[in-house]
Amino acid sequence: MLRNYSIINDVPESVRKYIETGLRNEVEETLKKDLPNVHNFMIGSGAQACEAAAEEAFNLGLKPHILTTTLEGEAKDAGIVIASVMEEVRRRGRPFESPTAMIACGETTVTIRGESRLGGPNQELALSASRKLKGLRGVALLAVDTDGTDGPTDAAGGVVDSYSAEVLEEKGLDIDYFLQNHDSYEALRKANALLITGPTRTNVNSLVVAVILKHEPVDMVRHYPSSLYLHEGSLVKPAGSLKQTLQSSINSP
Repeated sequence: MLRNYSIINDVPESVRKYIETGLRNEVEETLKKDLPNVHNFMIGSGAQACEAAAEEAFNLGLKPHILTTTLEGEAKDAGIVIASVMEEVRRRGRPFESPTAMIACGETTVTIRGESRLGGPNQELALSASRKLKGLRGVALLAVDTDGTDGPTDAAGGVVDSYSAEVLEEKGLDIDYFLQNHDSYEALRKANALLITGPTRTNVNSLVVAVILKHEPVDMVRHYPSSLYLHEGSLVKPAGSLKQTLQSSINSP
């Protein structure tokens, strides 16, 4: 690599000599033995994030199911797949019975084709899912980067429900256009579906939570005046109404 970029002579002589001895197999390329003065501790993981989300879902009266802790693939495709399972649960009660929360974490990707604007994998996943969730009352999907920054934006991700696509259509906006131009941030902003947390200073991959209720809540994201904001781990506005609506919908006969 140093030779390819013609910078071999720019590195310190000691570094260059060590690399050369490695090329001659006189020293190991990487350290193979444990170092007694180095200790590594795992203090957080995507799996733990999923388990914490599942515990909170259970406390809210939902039956949690962790689908995977290794979610991969194109973000917009993952959104359609997850939304398709949500529809199956809502309409036919399989593979899980509602009320339930399906949880996944991992790292999806966005393949840039043509012009690229503003967004991130989680925003693109959520926006794509909104197409499939259109008209499917009583469901919502959260896709969030656990560090609070999804792509080069100030949004952690997006929260969409059965009304999100309708809101955009009522404004004369085409979701496919935003997806093709990787402009999910602007689309979710116009749908009042951005999730703003600020930096969390913790990064254990992305988290997706799909909630399917038995009954349609009285008030969903469609009626919120602005995008969702979190402060110190709690939804500020319109947090209270969202949580109360969710709980009342779960507990209603």
